[in-house]
Amino acid sequence: MDENFDLNKLVDEVVENLNPASSHKIIKRGGKPKIIFADPKYISRIISNMIINAIKYSPGKDEIIVKVAGAKDSVTVSVQDYGRGIEKGKEQRIFEPYFRVETKKVEKISGLGLGLYIAREIASHYKGKIWVNSKIGQGSTFYFQMPC
Repeated sequence: MDENFDLNKLVDEVVENLNPASSHKIIKRGGKPKIIFADPKYISRIISNMIINAIKYSPGKDEIIVKVAGAKDSVTVSVQDYGRGIEKGKEQRIFEPYFRVETKKVEKISGLGLGLYIAREIASHYKGKIWVNSKIGQGSTFYFQMPC
């Protein structure tokens, strides 16, 4: 059910819930109270998906950085990993249903390729957006932005 809630607090809760089960240390930085109007369960799903993907696609690394940054009319959550990165030209395709970047390493990672598609659809429903910046060998940073 849609309601007003503090996105920064929700990110804290998601990180707190995922940290004990993760092989990575999930570090949250920044963030001041930022009220948005949406369903917290759906927004939590976006944030969880971004963090879980960061963990899955950065094996052998030990930390994930989650940041919350507010602007006047919006708030952005970013999730940074230090994994293998995404090849140029495939950054937007990863938001398509069932698309997965195929490599020998990725073939061993479970999933159907629906998580980021669902995250994008939820973000779009709330007039938000989701995108990625990535460099091969340096990792990826996923961004989720919502209007306030």
